[in-house]
Amino acid sequence: MNRIKELRQNAKLSQKELADLIGVNQTAVSQWERGITSPKYSQVQNLCEVFDVSDAYLLGMINKKKPLTSEVSDLTQKQIKILEMMDQMTPEQQDEMIRQAEYQLWMQQHRKGDQ
Repeated sequence: MNRIKELRQNAKLSQKELADLIGVNQTAVSQWERGITSPKYSQVQNLCEVFDVSDAYLLGMINKKKPLTSEVSDLTQKQIKILEMMDQMTPEQQDEMIRQAEYQLWMQQHRKGDQ
Protein backbone atom coordinates (compact mmCIF):
# COMPACT_ATOMS: atom_id res chain seq x y z
CA MET A 1 0.00 0.00 0.00
CA ASN A 2 1.95 2.98 -1.24
CA ARG A 3 -0.56 5.36 0.31
CA ILE A 4 0.45 4.26 3.81
CA LYS A 5 4.09 4.98 2.99
CA GLU A 6 3.18 8.34 1.47
CA LEU A 7 1.12 9.35 4.51
CA ARG A 8 3.76 8.11 6.95
CA GLN A 9 6.53 10.03 5.19
CA ASN A 10 4.38 13.19 5.01
CA ALA A 11 3.81 12.87 8.76
CA LYS A 12 7.58 12.50 9.23
CA LEU A 13 7.15 9.20 11.05
CA SER A 14 9.46 6.21 10.87
CA GLN A 15 7.97 2.78 10.31
CA LYS A 16 8.74 1.99 13.96
CA GLU A 17 7.00 5.15 15.20
CA LEU A 18 3.90 4.40 13.14
CA ALA A 19 3.92 0.78 14.30
CA ASP A 20 4.07 1.90 17.93
CA LEU A 21 1.18 4.33 17.41
CA ILE A 22 -1.15 1.66 16.07
CA GLY A 23 0.04 -1.31 18.11
CA VAL A 24 1.79 -3.46 15.51
CA ASN A 25 5.42 -4.28 14.84
CA GLN A 26 7.62 -2.50 12.33
CA THR A 27 7.65 -5.55 10.06
CA ALA A 28 3.88 -5.26 9.58
CA VAL A 29 4.17 -1.64 8.45
CA SER A 30 7.03 -2.54 6.11
CA GLN A 31 5.02 -5.38 4.58
CA TRP A 32 1.96 -3.14 4.07
CA GLU A 33 4.08 -0.52 2.35
CA ARG A 34 5.63 -3.11 0.04
CA GLY A 35 2.26 -4.71 -0.75
CA ILE A 36 3.21 -8.05 0.78
CA THR A 37 0.32 -8.03 3.25
CA SER A 38 -2.63 -5.75 3.97
CA PRO A 39 -3.69 -4.25 7.28
CA LYS A 40 -6.72 -5.73 9.01
CA TYR A 41 -9.81 -3.58 9.03
CA SER A 42 -9.27 -2.56 12.66
CA GLN A 43 -5.73 -1.50 11.74
CA VAL A 44 -7.07 0.48 8.79
CA GLN A 45 -9.29 2.37 11.23
CA ASN A 46 -6.30 3.10 13.48
CA LEU A 47 -4.26 4.30 10.50
CA CYS A 48 -7.13 6.58 9.46
CA GLU A 49 -7.18 8.13 12.92
CA VAL A 50 -3.41 8.66 12.95
CA PHE A 51 -3.37 10.27 9.50
CA ASP A 52 -6.82 11.94 9.73
CA VAL A 53 -7.99 10.46 6.44
CA SER A 54 -10.97 8.36 5.41
CA ASP A 55 -10.75 4.62 5.03
CA ALA A 56 -11.61 4.87 1.34
CA TYR A 57 -8.70 7.28 0.82
CA LEU A 58 -6.27 5.11 2.76
CA LEU A 59 -7.29 2.06 0.71
CA GLY A 60 -6.87 3.95 -2.57
CA MET A 61 -10.56 3.87 -3.44
CA ILE A 62 -10.82 7.67 -3.67
CA ASN A 63 -8.31 10.49 -4.03
CA LYS A 64 -9.83 12.96 -1.56
CA LYS A 65 -8.48 12.62 1.96
CA LYS A 66 -11.81 13.45 3.57
CA PRO A 67 -15.32 13.19 2.15
CA LEU A 68 -17.12 16.43 1.37
CA THR A 69 -19.75 15.54 3.92
CA SER A 70 -19.36 13.51 7.07
CA GLU A 71 -22.99 12.41 6.88
CA VAL A 72 -22.21 9.69 4.33
CA SER A 73 -19.78 6.90 5.17
CA ASP A 74 -17.06 6.32 2.60
CA LEU A 75 -17.55 2.58 2.63
CA THR A 76 -20.89 0.85 2.24
CA GLN A 77 -21.91 -1.94 4.59
CA LYS A 78 -21.19 -4.46 1.83
CA GLN A 79 -17.67 -3.09 1.36
CA ILE A 80 -17.05 -3.26 5.11
CA LYS A 81 -18.36 -6.84 5.16
CA ILE A 82 -15.96 -7.80 2.35
CA LEU A 83 -13.02 -6.29 4.25
CA GLU A 84 -14.01 -8.09 7.44
CA MET A 85 -14.29 -11.40 5.59
CA MET A 86 -10.91 -10.90 3.95
CA ASP A 87 -9.36 -10.32 7.38
CA GLN A 88 -10.33 -13.88 8.26
CA MET A 89 -8.86 -15.43 5.10
CA THR A 90 -5.40 -16.68 4.31
CA PRO A 91 -3.44 -14.72 1.67
CA GLU A 92 -4.18 -17.51 -0.79
CA GLN A 93 -7.91 -17.28 -0.09
CA GLN A 94 -7.75 -13.50 -0.51
CA ASP A 95 -6.04 -13.93 -3.89
CA GLU A 96 -8.74 -16.38 -4.97
CA MET A 97 -11.48 -13.98 -3.89
CA ILE A 98 -9.86 -11.21 -5.93
CA ARG A 99 -9.52 -13.51 -8.97
CA GLN A 100 -13.19 -14.43 -8.71
CA ALA A 101 -14.25 -10.78 -8.47
CA GLU A 102 -12.06 -9.85 -11.45
CA TYR A 103 -13.61 -12.70 -13.45
CA GLN A 104 -17.13 -11.53 -12.56
CA LEU A 105 -16.28 -7.99 -13.72
CA TRP A 106 -14.73 -9.32 -16.92
CA MET A 107 -17.86 -11.38 -17.63
CA GLN A 108 -20.07 -8.37 -16.94
CA GLN A 109 -18.07 -6.20 -19.35
CA HIS A 110 -18.16 -8.82 -22.08
CA ARG A 111 -21.90 -9.37 -21.70
CA LYS A 112 -22.43 -5.63 -22.21
CA GLY A 113 -20.34 -5.78 -25.37
CA ASP A 114 -22.53 -8.56 -26.76
CA GLN A 115 -25.72 -6.52 -26.38
